[in-house]
Amino acid sequence: ITGGSSGIGLAIAKALAEMGNQVVICGRSQERLAAAKALVPTLHTIPCDVTCDEDQIAALAEIEQTYGRLDILINNAGLQYNYLLANEANITDRVTKEITLNVTALITLTHRALPLLQKSAEATIINVGSGTGLMPKPDGLVYSATKAAVHSFTIGLRWQLAAQNIQVCELFPPVVDTAMTSARDEEKVSPDVVAQTLITGLQRNQAEIYVGKMKALPWLVRFAPGMAASIMQKS
Repeated sequence: ITGGSSGIGLAIAKALAEMGNQVVICGRSQERLAAAKALVPTLHTIPCDVTCDEDQIAALAEIEQTYGRLDILINNAGLQYNYLLANEANITDRVTKEITLNVTALITLTHRALPLLQKSAEATIINVGSGTGLMPKPDGLVYSATKAAVHSFTIGLRWQLAAQNIQVCELFPPVVDTAMTSARDEEKVSPDVVAQTLITGLQRNQAEIYVGKMKALPWLVRFAPGMAASIMQKS
């Protein structure tokens, strides 16, 4: 699980570990990784910046040598900046960081993990998407664009791997009560709810897993796009 030391990633890690799975999380902060392991002692932790450190990324791809095999890859790490383009003097750094983590790193790590996943009897790739990938959020245009890319990539990868033993899923959380959304004053769900919904969706072999009110979004985008746009413009 990338970005597994806090928020949604940690909640998923905890839930899977409690089911008896061997769970490996990665993250950039040694302190957060240590705190996660203190909370869930059975977790295995790997310090890794999936955006730039090639040696650390290579170590992730060799996970089989340490842990035996890889059955599930959860691409959870993500970054969101909220701003209006017209109000900013320079956005280059923020744009680069969002695209690199949310898209480039996700695709690159997935590619590196495929040889290991192909050895599993029943493997799964889970990409954490967003409703903003279906209908953009005005003050999060770059984030929305990256999640649209993740959505497209997930669908295409599912088609590519259809004849293999690898299931490709996309998780669509609503606004979740995490550090990333701490400044947002709106209804939020807990990371634990997201984790439990994901597990239920996997048990039901769902390709797209929508959490809470996100379940209505695909219908709105398809049949009432004006209403979906209005909702996203007010969020």
